Amino acid sequence: MKPVGKYIIAGAVAALTAYYAVVLVLDLIKHRDKLKTEPGSTLLIACTAPVILFLATMGVSDIVLNTILFRKFDLVDSKRFPGTLITSGAIPLSVVAIIYLLSSEVDLRIVLTVAVCQALGASVGVRVVSGLNGAIIKKAIGAAMLVTAVFLVLKLFGVGGKGGSLTTFPLYKLVICGVCAFIFGAVNMVGVGIKAPTMSLLLTLGLASGSVLPVIMTACSFAAVFGGSQFVRREMYQRKVTLIDTTFGFIGVIAGVLLVINLNPTILQIIMLVITVYAGVEMLVSKKKA
Repeated sequence: MKPVGKYIIAGAVAALTAYYAVVLVLDLIKHRDKLKTEPGSTLLIACTAPVILFLATMGVSDIVLNTILFRKFDLVDSKRFPGTLITSGAIPLSVVAIIYLLSSEVDLRIVLTVAVCQALGASVGVRVVSGLNGAIIKKAIGAAMLVTAVFLVLKLFGVGGKGGSLTTFPLYKLVICGVCAFIFGAVNMVGVGIKAPTMSLLLTLGLASGSVLPVIMTACSFAAVFGGSQFVRREMYQRKVTLIDTTFGFIGVIAGVLLVINLNPTILQIIMLVITVYAGVEMLVSKKKA
């Protein structure tokens, strides 16, 4: 990506995130009385948010980890579950996207194609989720976790490839990216973690591994702020969790991009696979009230 391209896309991420922040803050102020009565330990959420977003900077699914947390401590009802998964990390992860963009070399066309199409898919996904009841949403998220687990298995065994040496894509590969990104953006709003499938797609198409994470983080940022804004307007999110995660998540984000991580990636993937399968099965078989 040419230097000017970096700043253009980073500026677009910043502008969209600022817009989302305004929408969020106005809603929090308007409903500050409801905010005070929402469930959940402030200390618990404040302590877990940095850890989850720290791992998210490495490409670990914050959606999967938050699903475990929200269910374990009954922080969010099923109807507001997808919206809270998206709104809770939208702003911190946008900061990650900007940092990755400014510190990497990746084709402007790939970033824009994946990011814009994923955002458009997210807009459609929110409308679909809005028409579903809590019980259906809970089952959909459970199934989504198991789908995510499949992609983690493929990644673990290298089925999706290890990437190539491409730093740009021909037109037909951009079309494939766009179509898949649209679908990923839509299902993301139901609670599907899309970092793993997007990574598998880009690596399979031959994108150099060093360019993959900036594309993924930027696309997820676009989807989160587009989808998050709509969830906020529809009041389909847990305000307390979102506010605390947004505030304290920056600690994890900063640590994640500054520190050198020495964890074995294979071990990390196995841990995530176990967590994801557990989350999916728990959502599908749980008798908790939707």
